Amino acid sequence: MSLPFLGTSAPSVLSSKDVGVVILGHIVGSKRAPGNVALIKSTRTGKVAAVKPGYKILGQYNVTSVNEKFITLRKGAKDFILYAKKYTPTVKNAIKPKATTRRYDNGYLSSRESYSEPGFSRKGNKLQISAGYRDNLLKSEMAKILMQATAQPVKGPDGIAGWRMFQIDKGSIFDKAGVSNGDVIQSINGKKLKHAGQAVRLLQSMRSQNAFEISVLRGGKSQSLTLDVQ
Repeated sequence: MSLPFLGTSAPSVLSSKDVGVVILGHIVGSKRAPGNVALIKSTRTGKVAAVKPGYKILGQYNVTSVNEKFITLRKGAKDFILYAKKYTPTVKNAIKPKATTRRYDNGYLSSRESYSEPGFSRKGNKLQISAGYRDNLLKSEMAKILMQATAQPVKGPDGIAGWRMFQIDKGSIFDKAGVSNGDVIQSINGKKLKHAGQAVRLLQSMRSQNAFEISVLRGGKSQSLTLDVQ
């Protein structure tokens, strides 16, 4: 397997104590490495974040790849490996994967005001999709959707106030819907997203509903995205 190490020397294995985070789990696709996602937790604050290649952990370590057993990191000119707890080697020896100069581009949204394809259309903040398009997303594309962006909880006075979106993939459903990096998704149909499990349940509820209003905080101003299923 070829991993995105930029140097020629073998990477060092770091512990969770070294980095300041633990790996809680992964969402890993077999072919689309840039879309793989790891769920990490800060050992100091307990804060949880979903990260993809390009994310910077605690302002120090750049994530270069997410794999089933570990994530690869880069700090300055050095490469590192952080294993999920159950896969951590008993001896701190560096593994020696093949070096490569490949870099992943997670991209940013274009400034398109509209988008259209069979079964999906958007004009400004108004979206329309067909029932067939919706059903395909929720039945066969759900795992793919969860890997198309990174969501980080935003704290408010009463707990989690929303989820800040970034590392949005070009051409993803978030891109098509006009969601921008830095947008904070606050609620769906008036229901605040207090935790990740609730967000997943709300997505699943789309199977039986045909109208949605999504509250978004963008640039300090509240906006509404409306979605109608036809």
